[in-house]
Amino acid sequence: MLNLGIKNTGAFRLGNKIRMGQRSKNGTRISDFLLLGPIGLIIYLLFFSFNLLFDFSTPNSHAAPLSGSATLSISVDTPSVDLDFTPTGSAAQFIESGANLTIQTDNRTGVTTYVASIDENTDLKHTDATISQKLSSISSTAAATAFSDNNWGYRITTPAPPGSDFLPIPKASAPDTIFSTPNATGSPYVVGISFGAKVAANLISGTYKKDIVFTTVTNYVPKTATFLPGPNFNFLVKKINPAYNTEKFKRASNQPANLSSTKVVSTADSDYPIYVWYEAADKTVYWWSEADVAYANEDAREMFSNLSDGHGHFNLIDVSGIDMSKTKNASYMFHSGNYLYKNIILGDFNSENVEDMSYMFASNSSSGSPTSEVDFSRFKTSNVQFMRHMFEGNFAQTLNLSSFDTSKVEDMSEMFAKTKNLTSVNLSSFNTSNVKDMKNMFRYASAVTSLDLSSFDTREVVNMRSMFAHMKALISLNISSFRTPKVTDMSGMFLNMEKVTSLDLSRFDTSKVTNMRSMFQGMAKLANLNVSSFDTRLVTDMAF
Repeated sequence: MLNLGIKNTGAFRLGNKIRMGQRSKNGTRISDFLLLGPIGLIIYLLFFSFNLLFDFSTPNSHAAPLSGSATLSISVDTPSVDLDFTPTGSAAQFIESGANLTIQTDNRTGVTTYVASIDENTDLKHTDATISQKLSSISSTAAATAFSDNNWGYRITTPAPPGSDFLPIPKASAPDTIFSTPNATGSPYVVGISFGAKVAANLISGTYKKDIVFTTVTNYVPKTATFLPGPNFNFLVKKINPAYNTEKFKRASNQPANLSSTKVVSTADSDYPIYVWYEAADKTVYWWSEADVAYANEDAREMFSNLSDGHGHFNLIDVSGIDMSKTKNASYMFHSGNYLYKNIILGDFNSENVEDMSYMFASNSSSGSPTSEVDFSRFKTSNVQFMRHMFEGNFAQTLNLSSFDTSKVEDMSEMFAKTKNLTSVNLSSFNTSNVKDMKNMFRYASAVTSLDLSSFDTREVVNMRSMFAHMKALISLNISSFRTPKVTDMSGMFLNMEKVTSLDLSRFDTSKVTNMRSMFQGMAKLANLNVSSFDTRLVTDMAF
């Protein structure tokens, strides 16, 4: 706590208060300390140094509690700050001084430090109760030059740059956050806080005081669990139903009634286990964990791949509640094998660290009705490098990928190949400036009638072999932005595009192309073809 006082002359007696070890509702502990002083102006600081210990977890009936503790230490750099005030003439004076608070913790989720008045009254009052004069807190953020007479406030000087505006003194019921970190501080962290007051020359002499409380709280540490690596998880889930007629996978709202019928699918270092079990009544594999956060493994490849194990279509894969933020490999994650996943619900799918999405939503199924559209609006792809075969064979009719960030993707080969039900695909946000391979990208996407790739940057692409081959329903193709200075293979690029009537390739740079075999073969309705820019000096194959 900080006790502020203003006085003109004379000595004063130092008082102090302290509250230590107060426990909050979530089990963390709170440290408060009192800084004391007079105003004339003198601010006296008292500091009590101690460590704060707390348990990360509480016992439960399904897992051993996580053992461990965290430490918290706080200190202040000076026992007193002088703000002496001696009137000089009739003008009010602005006086400012402060202290540095040093905070250190090894709590893995960090700490938060607050400042507030000790109660709901934020005035600096005279120690003589018969004197009504006081210094009131400013009511809104203000520069020192904007203070009215007998007003006071505070500001943070570190890490904010000096000269920042002052803030009103917060009430006890609404403390201000002056420091927060989501991680352990490592080395000590210094927070500078300064108090300023504009004192009128006619202020009655004496000491004006107010207790200010600083509270540092260790942030809540969530209990976590991590799923097994994708292939290991996949093996256990497939085998949990020996009848192989599972139709759904989803999170359970409650813990399993009988733990003996479950399988643990979490890593050994999880705070709590993750259970899976099969319920025959609704043909569903459920998962559940007491952990606050259930992370997919860094290696989540094949996690939900071919869950029916070749025994039929799967009605629902709902991964709501699974945090993907630590996953790097999501290849084959939802590959449905020789059958279909009719509905995939991604929930808050945080894929911000995924690097590989190859074959992620692919399918080898040869027949089946169109699948439900997947909601990719919360999908994060900013770190993905590989999207090859990502939707190959997928049975969706519509793909809205407008939220995709593909700025780091290098391989899009066969990304939409064999999507024979696909009629609409939104690629308006695609940044293809780093893509090198686009071979077979839309090969056999045989139901698409219009394709707008006018935003594509193809200057780094080397391979465009069969890129649009067998798009037999395609009528309109916009590739006006295509620049091809590095492409070496254009064989079969427009093969069997039976309905396209006009193709303007006048901006193509073909100076490095060696293979143009079957490039325009089977374009039965092509009436206008502009290849005026073609340089074919390196081409060795123009057959068909």
